[in-house]
Amino acid sequence: MEQVKLYDTTLRDGMQGEGMSLSAPEKVRIVQALDTLGVQMIEAGFPSSNPKEQELFASLGEFDLQRAVVCGFGMTRRRGVEAAEDPALLTLTGSFAPVLTLVGKTWGLHLEKVTKVSREENLAMIAESVAFCRERGKRVIYDAEHFFDAYRDDAAYAIACLRANGLAASYVSGYLATDPPPGRERMVGIDATHAWASVWTPQNQWFGFDPTNDQLVDERYVVAGFGRDYADVPPLRGIIYTDSESSKIDVSVDVAPFDGGILRA
Repeated sequence: MEQVKLYDTTLRDGMQGEGMSLSAPEKVRIVQALDTLGVQMIEAGFPSSNPKEQELFASLGEFDLQRAVVCGFGMTRRRGVEAAEDPALLTLTGSFAPVLTLVGKTWGLHLEKVTKVSREENLAMIAESVAFCRERGKRVIYDAEHFFDAYRDDAAYAIACLRANGLAASYVSGYLATDPPPGRERMVGIDATHAWASVWTPQNQWFGFDPTNDQLVDERYVVAGFGRDYADVPPLRGIIYTDSESSKIDVSVDVAPFDGGILRA
């Protein structure tokens, strides 16, 4: 069975709390404590943000940890700057950290209000930054910022951002079974056509997640097809002919166990 690995962000997210301020030696002791606890990946911070962070990374490079791998944190390249010339990326890739976590914009709202770049430029920023870090011998973890919000707004573009990172990612169309409240019988025809996202993993399998319901895909999800967006794989497709001058279509879906527990729609 694949091992679940812990990724700790105490030294970055934790430091954003009100009144939180630690020296570099104090942060080193936290890293050593997390290593002793058995945490596999420790995000040490943003080495290009300030001199104290640079001191921390310099200090950590001199320690031999028993289990943990130290991860550096940064962002994709700035707009209009080559990845190989971006000061923050150069500092990040120049650190000893073998793993780098890059956060990139995924939501159209952030492109318009924050980075002020086109969607095409943002995809290039992701792809070029990830490629540059890998060329420098680093393992890259891509943080798709506000992916669920982005997916709800524009699923095709959110998935395109994952693909820019080199991931095989798809829009999945299908059906979702609805569980009745405890003690109530399951009603017929109240299940739903649904869509979610899926990413191909190193374990040679699809990993599905549902941004609409904020949950992982399980046995209640029935796949109809894979594509780029709804237009590629709608769960219902066809033409209905009628003699009526005005018609109203009422569609109900029922997902039921079939052949030893396998769901079918």
